[in-house]
Amino acid sequence: MKTARTIGIIKDKLLEQFPGLQDVGISPQQIHKHIYTKVGFTLKRTKPVEEKRNTPNVIKSRFEFASMLQQLGISYQTNCIFVDEAGFNANLIRERGLSKKGSNAVVRTKTKRAFNITIMAAISFQGVEDVTAKMVAGSTNTELFLQFIKQIVASLDRDNAAPHYFIMDNPAIHTANLPLLEPHRGMFFKVEGFS
Repeated sequence: MKTARTIGIIKDKLLEQFPGLQDVGISPQQIHKHIYTKVGFTLKRTKPVEEKRNTPNVIKSRFEFASMLQQLGISYQTNCIFVDEAGFNANLIRERGLSKKGSNAVVRTKTKRAFNITIMAAISFQGVEDVTAKMVAGSTNTELFLQFIKQIVASLDRDNAAPHYFIMDNPAIHTANLPLLEPHRGMFFKVEGFS
């Protein structure tokens, strides 16, 4: 499906395939209305996806990666915790707004720059393991992230849980040298990711 086609391109393709429409007349507004009301499409932000993402070689590599995880005993249903963070500014406003032609769309805020809020969450197959929200001066740092991971590990220890694998993406705070790394306890080890 070519999602970036414009109404004009769609009109040209329709007239090319159905020359009789030229006599009836078809407007871009009619096409737009049909796409939204009858076909059920909505306008979305486009998302770039590399062509090679679904080639046979990449699919094979994904299968091999999943098989390796299985051989290591990593199972998202029993021993994985997915950890991530998101941050936003307290002065978060809509990017677009209505205003009269020739004037700016203004949203009044108390200050130009406000504090940031960081939300960190840990989720497993069983449910939410932990969630925390903190006000921070800048962005989430390694210290905050490490403190969050320690909370989760302490909770696992209290419950006498078997070793768990923490699954994370790779922003700087996740890939920092974590002093919590204790191979003898089997707490952390790195499996090279695959995307």
